[in-house]
Amino acid sequence: MRLIYLGSSEGSIYPLEYLIKNQKTHGHEIIAIVTQAAKLAGRGRQSEDTPLASFAKKAGILTLQP
Repeated sequence: MRLIYLGSSEGSIYPLEYLIKNQKTHGHEIIAIVTQAAKLAGRGRQSEDTPLASFAKKAGILTLQP
């Protein structure tokens, strides 16, 4: 089964980690992550990804931010 995972908060990382660790044993594949767009943060108003987007990019998963 091919999965697209939706989320944005730090709490949505833990279920994603479980899915990644068990993709071969459960026979599924995570093809993309959909999360909120990056927001401006801090005094410099620099763009900052959601916690889930940061995790997905480090894991090498396609990250979609509408």
